Amino acid sequence: MDLNNDAGEHRKLLDILFRLSKEVEVSADELAIVDDATAHVCQSFVEKKYREVIDAKGSSGPAIVQHFEGYLRAESALKLFLAKQLSEVDFNKFLNSENLPSYVKSFYRGIVCYKSGLVREAYAYFAETRIAANQMVLTYARFIDGSIRGAMSAITIDEMELIYPKDSEVSADADFPYILDEKSTRSRSCHVVACDYIYWEKYSKLFKRWSASLVAKIDVWLVPVNFSLEQLEELRSDNPEIYVAQDNNSIKNLIPYYTMVRFILAEKLLRLGKYDSASCSDIDMFVDTNAFEKFVYECEGGGSGVFLRGAYPWRSTGAELTVWKGDAGRSLLSWMVAYFKKVFRPEITGRNRQWWIDQFALALFADMETLQTDFWMSEKLKFNIIDNSAVPTRSPTKDKLSKDDFVALYGNG
Repeated sequence: MDLNNDAGEHRKLLDILFRLSKEVEVSADELAIVDDATAHVCQSFVEKKYREVIDAKGSSGPAIVQHFEGYLRAESALKLFLAKQLSEVDFNKFLNSENLPSYVKSFYRGIVCYKSGLVREAYAYFAETRIAANQMVLTYARFIDGSIRGAMSAITIDEMELIYPKDSEVSADADFPYILDEKSTRSRSCHVVACDYIYWEKYSKLFKRWSASLVAKIDVWLVPVNFSLEQLEELRSDNPEIYVAQDNNSIKNLIPYYTMVRFILAEKLLRLGKYDSASCSDIDMFVDTNAFEKFVYECEGGGSGVFLRGAYPWRSTGAELTVWKGDAGRSLLSWMVAYFKKVFRPEITGRNRQWWIDQFALALFADMETLQTDFWMSEKLKFNIIDNSAVPTRSPTKDKLSKDDFVALYGNG
């Protein structure tokens, strides 16, 4: 299916369909340009009449509208499949029989394989999706508010094994240079976070609350992305106890970038011998500093993170808090850096086109650990899978709060 077909001309229509599918009010005048069958597909999706949606047939309108309808039908079929109201056989029949874009078929087949434990096959389908869906997702990501963005960083397990740095010395210094604070380190452990200035303004109060007590135990590093020189100076002045890795890169693909750089910096700090272990976390969460030191101490050598296989690799693992210890931990971080260098696209505009890029790498580690692949075993690699309940953090997801309510609760006091 041609995904473009002069889609620019139909952007207004696509916007209306997107708003309809999200139950956002659309005026009668705007609705007049949408045919009844297409409007019914969108409205049925909102009303969770998923069986109706998958039975609907695409209109004869522009290809981008057919694509949007196909996407809603596939999402509806997935919801029925995950709710066990549609069998795997029937889900596959749907994917084979409906007029769906090829990348949609690859993506949802990957989900079926992953849920069924066919992990290598799943990664192959997701990698196929990255190639086939790339331009569509880059252009129309705001109209596809879904997990398919995670596949934009997908590679196969075989491809991942091929880029393993045998000498554990794959440096990102040339690709992503940072100027490190020269002040002396105080601990043999470090904790790394990264954010752009927009996130710093939103979450700095929250970050300062937990980091203020954490700095007494371990060194806390921050990578401020896209800060002006004045903003950097203010950051350093207001937070003298924090170590800063000044970022001088010109990156358009910002959100995936600052989820990556905490791991890139952690690898660099371990490689330079400054620390024996490193932990990395999001900035928009709260660390229980009383339990943190014990938690890090009890993590075994290698990498440690949360993993529970679901429908997608990148949403089966969590990057809220990870721990990397010793040479085994540095080896995995070095491999992660090699993965970022392979898949990251710094030129992409927009804020979330390669969302979950860090979690994709973590999922690969967790899956290879679980599968005990020949390569993983031969290199004596280790990724420790920990239960989410054991992680000494609070987050909006854990507390079932909006981010604003979470900041109000934990960022004051």
